[in-house]
Amino acid sequence: MSQRWIFAPLALLIGCGQSSMQVPPSPSPESAVETFLESVADSNLAKMAQFWGTAKGSAAETNEPSDYQKRIEVMQVYLRHNSFQIASSRPSPDDENIRDVTVDIQRDTCVRQVPIQVVRTRDSRWIIRNIDLTALGNPLAPCRE
Repeated sequence: MSQRWIFAPLALLIGCGQSSMQVPPSPSPESAVETFLESVADSNLAKMAQFWGTAKGSAAETNEPSDYQKRIEVMQVYLRHNSFQIASSRPSPDDENIRDVTVDIQRDTCVRQVPIQVVRTRDSRWIIRNIDLTALGNPLAPCRE
């Protein structure tokens, strides 16, 4: 009987912790990009996975692609930065649910313009769909071409 009382508070704490891990939806494509890049800076891979995916939903929700965790790790290495600034944001000419955002990312003394495509999910959240990592160059030599 006493064992149940020990596990009940533990279960309650675990349940509360899980609900607080949910990330509020991004109201705009720009805020999705900002949250994603702030998560990169914080090395918060779980949060990055909640802001990257497809129109079906985030990789964290859909578990797609099957290697999404490795992809998130690679993106985090490439996207490490000193600072960033959104340079432009415009609707895709082909689809109103896609936004093309260009971000100036500074690594060391170099600033690179990085195209990022953001998509509106079925439940009207904005998440990162595609990032042109090649625009950043080698993460070990950020100022070389």
